[in-house]
Amino acid sequence: MDSYTELMKDNLFIEQDDEDYSEKLKRALEMFRSFDEALSSFIVKKGYSGDMEDVSAKIEFIRGKFKNADMDIPRGIGKWFTEHKRIEKNTAIQFCFAFNLNVDEANDFFRRISLTRGFDCHDREEIVYYFALKNGLSYQKAREVIQEIPKAAPEKIDFDGEMVYTSSIVKEIDRLRTAQELISFMKENISQFAYNNARAYTDIRDLWQDITDVNTGIAVREKRDFDIRFDDEKYINNYIPNAIEAKNDSLWTTYLQILGLLGNNMKNNAERSIKSILKESKLIHVFAEDCFPDRDGLQKILNGVHVSDEKVRKMLILLLFYKECGKLAVESKSYEITGAASERILSGINRHLLDAGYPDLYEGNPYDWMFLYCINTNIPLVVFREDFMRESFYQSLE
Repeated sequence: MDSYTELMKDNLFIEQDDEDYSEKLKRALEMFRSFDEALSSFIVKKGYSGDMEDVSAKIEFIRGKFKNADMDIPRGIGKWFTEHKRIEKNTAIQFCFAFNLNVDEANDFFRRISLTRGFDCHDREEIVYYFALKNGLSYQKAREVIQEIPKAAPEKIDFDGEMVYTSSIVKEIDRLRTAQELISFMKENISQFAYNNARAYTDIRDLWQDITDVNTGIAVREKRDFDIRFDDEKYINNYIPNAIEAKNDSLWTTYLQILGLLGNNMKNNAERSIKSILKESKLIHVFAEDCFPDRDGLQKILNGVHVSDEKVRKMLILLLFYKECGKLAVESKSYEITGAASERILSGINRHLLDAGYPDLYEGNPYDWMFLYCINTNIPLVVFREDFMRESFYQSLE
């Protein structure tokens, strides 16, 4: 584990009863590195030995790698360092070829440096890149193969039809040995590449059913057994048992309940959005704010409509977190967790993420860190709601 990951892991242990608790949380967020800082640490491991403050030298080192690989040099390299710009997934893939990474190293680059998911082997281009890195083919050869494969426009997922999950495709691809075999396979099965994130979409739909079922849903049971309304003058909430009639709430209502924002304090939010709250927050990192789970994204996923990988992953994490913590709360009639419960919550979330083709929670990712921090406390759901979501709400009013 590198020093940066160790630092962010250490920050998971900020004590809630510290007098300057909120300030320590804010300082922890300031310690997250920008993309250029992550990239700088990466190129050092790949042979850069120049001055770390010399931006021109770092740019030239990267340019040299692309030239040696006979690849076009990405545009705007200087802005990565001077304006802390992040790179798109396709540029991250090009990096993997320029620096001659294998598949495991590439997935690690996506997870820790560019903070994106690994290869999406339901995407016609990414599956070719995956195959190329796995079999030692050049970026140029990968592009040639892509040109021979029919395009597959993204389609709405048919949950009632037969779906092929990414894990099954990867097993098939791993059996292939030549580029021609790959081309033949993809031509014969091109319909499988007209959608992606099928496993994650299915998991999110199942999670939403577990959460909202009128008789057994976790949110329904929580609302019936606890007073979780966001009606307090500040962020004080005692979660007092309170009998509320179970009913089918709207998606927006349940979404706010999960976040701990359900009640009169959010009643007049006409936009039906929490973007303004997140934007003003000093406890929600800008990267965590980006693609933060929202009502519109959830509705689209439940309907099988295509959204970005990042939106899907963050939504999956939020719902898994709520299901794991909420289930314990309604079963024990307490938000406090004891013993090995935190380890079970974490392993449950990571297992589902990996099964859906996403990386497990990473301390160096600001969005992931927020949930890892909450899980590390003895009242994870309360900390998430009060110390992050509600505190952000009040900051937005200042």
